[in-house]
Amino acid sequence: MKFFYTPIIMFFFPLSIIIQAQNLPKFSGLMFGDYFYNLRHHSSSEEGMNAFQFRRIFVTADYLISEKFNSRFRIEADNISNANSKNNKMNVWVKDAYLEWIDIFNGSNLFIGVSPTPAFEVSTNIWSNRFIEKTILDYNSIVSSRDMGIDLKGNLMDNGKIKYWIKIGNNANSGPESNKQKRFYGLLEFYPSKNLIFTTYGDFTTISSVYDNVSMTNKNTNSYVLALFCNFKCKNLSTGIESFLRNSKNAYRESELYELTDFKTYGISLWAYYNLTNKFNLIGRYDYYDPNSQINNDDNELIILAIDYKPNTRVHISPNVQIKTYKNEGKNDVIPRITFFWQF
Repeated sequence: MKFFYTPIIMFFFPLSIIIQAQNLPKFSGLMFGDYFYNLRHHSSSEEGMNAFQFRRIFVTADYLISEKFNSRFRIEADNISNANSKNNKMNVWVKDAYLEWIDIFNGSNLFIGVSPTPAFEVSTNIWSNRFIEKTILDYNSIVSSRDMGIDLKGNLMDNGKIKYWIKIGNNANSGPESNKQKRFYGLLEFYPSKNLIFTTYGDFTTISSVYDNVSMTNKNTNSYVLALFCNFKCKNLSTGIESFLRNSKNAYRESELYELTDFKTYGISLWAYYNLTNKFNLIGRYDYYDPNSQINNDDNELIILAIDYKPNTRVHISPNVQIKTYKNEGKNDVIPRITFFWQF
């Protein structure tokens, strides 16, 4: 009998371990930060400032509940967001917390919880240098990267050449809702060839009306954002262009004598990176940003130049420099950095 049971035990014991292992959450994470030196700065008090800093730490747990349901929980911390915290230490907050219903109907998945917004998720993934800098909508806080709500995304065509993503959210990032208004998001992705992708994005936010004491009427203050993105890849070169317009109804008053008018913000970003070898990339980017089209000379430009060195596919070390010009300031920013990034 001993010889009969032994092979059975030897077969089922490793199998049980595999089954248990398949049912465990999958943990992953990333960290990136810099050593920076403010060689020049538009604020004289910041000139000469230098420091080591973390700009992002992610720890993620993904758990496949079943073939139809997946769940993600992600926490984030960084030095910059907690610069004014009471204890001057990094705090941790929830970045993602959602349930995904896979193939709720053919080719589409449903998400509920705190999850990414559609505004720049695609362009950020294709830019693929988030550790050096955010893409333009994220950099200028035009749309939050996360919102609590419900999403539906999937394929509009069986060949995957047109995809969609719609979302309804609180417009409160990952925090609790504090009003009755909601934000409605929509994205279309087009893949006409393997080298070309472009997207069109729009959102609409309902906001309470305000009383204009000049016209003595209640005015609508809803807002919307429109954005376009295009990427072209050719061998070792990847190049992209992204632009946006945000219009906030009746959110600007030139002076107390004038009626409320629309507050318009727009910007455009051009970037490219070139793979010299498997270990070295050259990166360049130019952004133009006008925070309020009603005001003259408040626009600024951002130039980023970088060399990305990858000693390992999961480790990056990138000397880079950010140059930011301000039309209404006497000085510009020149900030050399050494950026480090790794995944695990």
